[in-house]
Amino acid sequence: MADDDVVLWHQSGVNREGEPFVQLILGDKLIAQQSVQQAREHGLAILEAAEAAEQDAFLVYWAKTRIGVTEEAAVGLLADFRAYRREQTGKRSGQEVIPEQKKTASG
Repeated sequence: MADDDVVLWHQSGVNREGEPFVQLILGDKLIAQQSVQQAREHGLAILEAAEAAEQDAFLVYWAKTRIGVTEEAAVGLLADFRAYRREQTGKRSGQEVIPEQKKTASG
């Protein structure tokens, strides 16, 4: 299977205690197992990231075609826009799904 033929997909499941879960599978490799709540949060994160990607693409397109900035200037504007979005929403590019690091007794 070529790298660009690898598909990310999901599968529902239930454990021996009767608790539901969702598995994320890349090609034929299990890459994550999530609780139903985690899976819903992940799904929302994907939708929010897709929206952010469309906003980013529009901003770069608009800056280059409507006001005629260079690629470098458009990328700089995008960085500023992302910083503004992060300040306003607390999210980098869609839902923040990276778990916070738990502090250990030594840290």
